[in-house]
Amino acid sequence: MKNVSRITYVITLTVFFVTCASTVSANKTDWIDKNYKFSNIQRVYLCKVDTSSFKVLDELTAEKIQNTYKNFAGKLKDVVFAEDKKSADVKIIPTINVWENSSRFVPERVEVYYEGYEERRVKVSEGEWKRERGHYKTSHTYFPGANRKEKRFPAHWDYDSELKVSFEIYDIASGKLIMSRIDTRSRGTANSQPKMFERICKSFFKDFNKKLL
Repeated sequence: MKNVSRITYVITLTVFFVTCASTVSANKTDWIDKNYKFSNIQRVYLCKVDTSSFKVLDELTAEKIQNTYKNFAGKLKDVVFAEDKKSADVKIIPTINVWENSSRFVPERVEVYYEGYEERRVKVSEGEWKRERGHYKTSHTYFPGANRKEKRFPAHWDYDSELKVSFEIYDIASGKLIMSRIDTRSRGTANSQPKMFERICKSFFKDFNKKLL
């Protein structure tokens, strides 16, 4: 591969959406060497997922992480996975930077609101108005004729799972970084990292595969 001047660009994508069960957020940042000939890549060396930044990880989860990473890497088209990095064109270094669970206690609360038919003024003739029953209304503030209601929310625990994963791809011959991604996700449920890691790997290798074509 020829050495070319490097022109780089950064893509940042942030997505926030709410599901019925939980709140999910995702933030993805890419750095790519725009002039690198990705189509020349034929042999790829996969480094193991680096999980050294956090200590509490059971053996089963650690094994699942490595297998998930390899399974999605295996979907790359028209490349061979090298046993030795020296015989590869590029190497991929994945790192789990954050794997955290948090929780907070939310005390019981009562929400007060008002329901009823809201009266409205209707003009009958010149200078003459009358009141009649209008549409059914729900409001947090009182209005004439409304009935006071209460909605009780029991005390509960809120949980959150956070995961941050980075991928770096280096050209073996030059040792230069040609592509990187930082993908940070959180979900409002406990211990959601394995599922989020699957989605992160799927997204990364799907996008990397497009570069190879």
